[in-house]
Amino acid sequence: MERKVGKTCIMIALLLISVALMANASIGKTSEIVHASNSFSTSPVSPPTEWNKTYGGGYAYSVVQTSDGGYALAGVYPGTARLVKTDAAGNMQWNQTYVEAGYVSVYSVVQTSDGGYALAGDIYFASVGTSFWLVKTDADGNEQWSQSYKPGEYSANAVSMVQTSDSGYAILGHTNAYGEGSPYRENFWLVKTNATGNMMWWQTYGGAEDDIPSSLVQTSDGGYALAGYTWSFGVVPHPSFWLVKTDADGNMQWQQTYGTGTDVATGYAHSVVQTSDGGYALAGANSYGCSQFIKTDADGNMQWQQTYGAAATSDILYSVVQTSDGGYALANDRLGLGGYDCALLIKTDAAGNVQWNQTYVKPYTAYCPRSVVQTSDGGYVLGGYSFYVGPGNAVFWLAKIAGGVWYGLTITSTTGGTTDPSPGTYPYGAGTVASVTAMPNANYLFDHWELDGAPAGTTNPINVTMDTNHGLHAFFIAHHDIAVTNVTPSKTVVGRGYSLNINVTAANQGDYTETFNVTVYANTTSVTSQTVTLSSGNSTTITLMWDTTGWAKGNYTISAVADTVPGETDTTDNTIINGWVLVTVPGDVNGDGECNILDIKRVKLALSGWIVEPNADLDNNGEINILDLKKVKLIYSGFIV
Repeated sequence: MERKVGKTCIMIALLLISVALMANASIGKTSEIVHASNSFSTSPVSPPTEWNKTYGGGYAYSVVQTSDGGYALAGVYPGTARLVKTDAAGNMQWNQTYVEAGYVSVYSVVQTSDGGYALAGDIYFASVGTSFWLVKTDADGNEQWSQSYKPGEYSANAVSMVQTSDSGYAILGHTNAYGEGSPYRENFWLVKTNATGNMMWWQTYGGAEDDIPSSLVQTSDGGYALAGYTWSFGVVPHPSFWLVKTDADGNMQWQQTYGTGTDVATGYAHSVVQTSDGGYALAGANSYGCSQFIKTDADGNMQWQQTYGAAATSDILYSVVQTSDGGYALANDRLGLGGYDCALLIKTDAAGNVQWNQTYVKPYTAYCPRSVVQTSDGGYVLGGYSFYVGPGNAVFWLAKIAGGVWYGLTITSTTGGTTDPSPGTYPYGAGTVASVTAMPNANYLFDHWELDGAPAGTTNPINVTMDTNHGLHAFFIAHHDIAVTNVTPSKTVVGRGYSLNINVTAANQGDYTETFNVTVYANTTSVTSQTVTLSSGNSTTITLMWDTTGWAKGNYTISAVADTVPGETDTTDNTIINGWVLVTVPGDVNGDGECNILDIKRVKLALSGWIVEPNADLDNNGEINILDLKKVKLIYSGFIV
């Protein structure tokens, strides 16, 4: 809700980089931020973005959630001030611009107690310079009145504004009109007005060097806390975080600077909030290109500090709010990823430790966050502006992030398949159930799941309760599959002690060359077997001989079985049953249980070609000839068995 000093992301980033180059090069980045994706971390992950929208041209610096659940964004469109109102889903409801005779800018907006809005910024006239500018509107953004405030002949630039408990307004900015270094050095200037914008009093704060404010809050005791940075106090001649506490009339009660000559806290404060314990939280950047976050007690004594950043980037915190869980939400602008700005929403615990962060980055597009709000549903809104790097104008930008606790499900898989949802990391609300389906590719099979590194069964789809972050891995295996597609005996009737052939067709329907045994059974007794080697996609027919010597007479069902190969899961086609064979007395061709004249006639007819009778091949040499006829006659005559 405050203007942060600097008109664009790049101006401040370049300033920080230049200071960093002059600083002690041994001071490094700390607490590098990465997008939360560790499957086995117990920390929550970033919630999903519900929507991400832009609204016409301009630079938005301040956002508030309105009483109807929507949002109001205020900022600058070259030469004019702009206010955009949206509904709760981020759809623009109306858009107002405010044009004066001079050049106007707006950096802070509040919704007022009457449902309207107040905007604070500056107005510039070439003849008189720059003044504070306060605009009051109705609930539809129509201007009701405006006031400007200027310290005599000198200029003043407003950066932050609040509506006060008496329905008036307090505006913070800087001017070179007063202070020890006047008229050449900037000092804090605090202006208090009544409900209609008439000035009640003003105060200045500063020293002999430049002191630049950034943020203002009214404190629980009716006074004010002012934050910015100072060159007058602290680590002179370097800038330091500066926090000033006043009473209700603007009289300074105390002031604190943060940082020493070698401390990374030296830098620039851009936002301040009073915390639930009566202390303060200040967000900004240090002199080495890292975001800096400081927590103090009620008297401004530092309790802890945190820095956030990444290698080869410049990070700046522009806004902070304390969240309902006692932690903090921070709007972070990062310059360096591809040479353009990206926005980060950083969520921390009560000690400033990062719990998760959400990043907004897009090739050739800059996202410059300037304000963060925790919304009434427990979520967050990040507001600022965006522009295409290169030719193009900036646009107001607003992103809504879901509330609640979210955990990440990281899904991975082996080669041979994918999942639905596809492999990646997905946020799920705490306590929800994520359903994931394994989908094998052609010629692959789903084998099993692992959840957090432990076997999790073969149920597909699998349901995962999101009570923490989880890692789910799908295992697929290449297709091992052999089959017996046919078994055919060469005869259906055979004399006991004689032989017949059994033809078996085996196929390799998998992806690997396989070596396996094929066994023929008569009823459940093994007859014979043979080893087969087949490459993927091929089949073969083998011939196995059954010598019936020693077998009891009777009917036998014929089957063939291929042994299961390693990795094979579908074995239903490894067995085939097809046909029967009657083992009878020798010479019995027609299966009537005896060798008689009818069998001799049948062999003669088969030999002459009048009928097809495989059973007439008594010697099993693959043809019916005179020897078969002689043999059946000799058996019939009793000369041989």
